Amino acid sequence: STSSRTTSSRGSHSVASGVPVEGSAPKAKALLRTTWLCRKAVTLLVGDIAGFTAYARNHPVEALLELHSAYVSQLESVAKATRGVLTSLMGDRVVLSWNAANHIGNHGQQACTAALLLREALR
Repeated sequence: STSSRTTSSRGSHSVASGVPVEGSAPKAKALLRTTWLCRKAVTLLVGDIAGFTAYARNHPVEALLELHSAYVSQLESVAKATRGVLTSLMGDRVVLSWNAANHIGNHGQQACTAALLLREALR
């Protein structure tokens, strides 16, 4: 996993993630600062479905809801299988986390496994 730095009111600390925290949504940074009161490495998987907006514009709402429901079901299943947590879901954008709420020694490996499982499930 990559390491980035973020600053909270208690000082600067490292956050291990799949994407840099710098420039991420302020809400996500606030969540990282306020939810856990200790310094620890966490791994985040941030993703979305390529072409989802175009698909949504060109298909009936029923088809969109069916696709989205299947997507959320896969996210929940993969998160559970890899000991991750579905931290945020907005439309097709997703954030999963490992080693934030519960200690997971191999959280980076679990996140990579989740990414591969999701990629395969969404084909």
